[in-house]
Amino acid sequence: MSVRGRAQVSLFAGGHDHARRRLGEEQHVGPEAPRQLEVAGRPPRLDLDAEKRLHSLVLEAASARWLRSAHDCSDGGLAVALAECAFRGEEPGLGGHFELPGRLRPDVLLFSESPSRMIVTTREEAHLRAAAHRHRVPCHRLGTVEGRRLALLSGSRVLVSLPIEELHRAWMSLEVMLESQSVKTDS
Repeated sequence: MSVRGRAQVSLFAGGHDHARRRLGEEQHVGPEAPRQLEVAGRPPRLDLDAEKRLHSLVLEAASARWLRSAHDCSDGGLAVALAECAFRGEEPGLGGHFELPGRLRPDVLLFSESPSRMIVTTREEAHLRAAAHRHRVPCHRLGTVEGRRLALLSGSRVLVSLPIEELHRAWMSLEVMLESQSVKTDS
């Protein structure tokens, strides 16, 4: 695939449908979860066949130019991935309103780092759903990219509803703090 056919990570324009890929039912709260949570048990097993099907689907969708953006959920889970999608590097981008499927505890639903999951934006939902079916990859519509807030809901519960600027400011200050810690460690 050429660079011309690549999918963007940031959400630059509103009105894109958001779909999430989720394979496997095992859930794991990864290291990006808040420190007060107890993290126990083994991480989920990586199903190489499921991972291959997911990447084949994303490659097909990107090559056909059905994707506006793509982001995996492996580093911090769904909440972190959606927030990162809303950032355009040094500037805050667009937010959105997303209904998260499942009846899991909020911490697991938001921060699970289960493998083989990806968030994509598309204006070609029918094509993407048909391809997902062919590749045997579950596909869930989450919501729409719009506005300046990130709203994550589960049923009638609001799990997160924050301005993108506030999330971006926290993200950038964390980056500065981590860089300064790295400098102290290197000294």
